[in-house]
Amino acid sequence: MYRIDVAGQGISPYNDSVPLNSIYSNDSIQLQYRNEIHKLVAPATVYKTARGMSNISELNLQYNLTWSFPVDPSFTYFVRPHFCEIQPPINGQDNRAFWIYIANRTTGSYTDVIQKVSGNGFTMFKDYLVRIEAEEEKKQLPLFVALHPFPDNSAHYNSILNGAEIYKLSRSGSLAGPNPDRPPNPSSPDPSSSSSTSSPTRLILIVAGGVVLGLAVVSLLLLFILRRTRKSKSSSNYIGAGSASKSMLPYSSFASTNQTSTSNLPSELCRRFSLSEMKSATRGFDDNFIIGVGGFGDVYKGLINSYVEIRRR
Repeated sequence: MYRIDVAGQGISPYNDSVPLNSIYSNDSIQLQYRNEIHKLVAPATVYKTARGMSNISELNLQYNLTWSFPVDPSFTYFVRPHFCEIQPPINGQDNRAFWIYIANRTTGSYTDVIQKVSGNGFTMFKDYLVRIEAEEEKKQLPLFVALHPFPDNSAHYNSILNGAEIYKLSRSGSLAGPNPDRPPNPSSPDPSSSSSTSSPTRLILIVAGGVVLGLAVVSLLLLFILRRTRKSKSSSNYIGAGSASKSMLPYSSFASTNQTSTSNLPSELCRRFSLSEMKSATRGFDDNFIIGVGGFGDVYKGLINSYVEIRRR
């Protein structure tokens, strides 16, 4: 519920015509109203003050005089604006007329206060009912009360409002709205400020992590290439030795000319010779090549790259 004096100060319950709490009455207060009914509607202070627009008529036509009231959706609201012309220049019909909009909807024809009450300083009010429907998950919605100058029959493009009352209505027996959001803990930091503060730190950590990860990947790649290179060299040396064992110099001067080959095997390395190689070097173990007898049998001489001793078991 809202009850506002749009231009004056707050009115205490003691001076309110319809107090919301128990107070003591004071019969000595003298209030001046247009009639007895208006004495129960609003105190004189509401009608003695008002809020209007600027003194530039062309500017006033470009905007509305607007108030916004947060309300609970899915309820009907009783809206009562209060009017009273208190400016001496506004003393006749068509001096000031304006449209009234409640919840962004026009209330009908324009309003001319002097025309309605027949004079300056007379009070009036209008009553409206408006339904505020729910929108998505919003817990509260704005109820707008707006005024806009009526340009056709007005000497002054202006509008005026003295006060307003808004009441929530319900036929369900309950005026309870949705639970309000829990207020933030004063001791807890503001999430937006902490987020903005941590943003540079987070960016630095992300960049540093990316650099470290990049260096790790490059290091692993270099290590992999180095190991492959070493393995390739070792493999080539081994393959070269094996190939040398298969491509040897002539076994002897007595070997046939079609068995020519070369050997790159270093002399200091131990070599293994096949039986065919030894037969070729000794002409099939010819007795003419025997040079002695050893513990395992006859010892032959032969020529494989250089003179060697061949023992036959």
